[in-house]
Amino acid sequence: MATTIAKAGGTDTSFEHAARIDHISKSFAGPAGQQLVLDDIT
Repeated sequence: MATTIAKAGGTDTSFEHAARIDHISKSFAGPAGQQLVLDDIT
């Protein structure tokens, strides 16, 4: 796998905080845990 996703501290709390970001269009459960799809962050 060319890309990996690291979990900060091994917890899912970072995803709970990230879910409040306006640019997230959707999220889904992936092989490495919760995956977020971001919209046009500049």
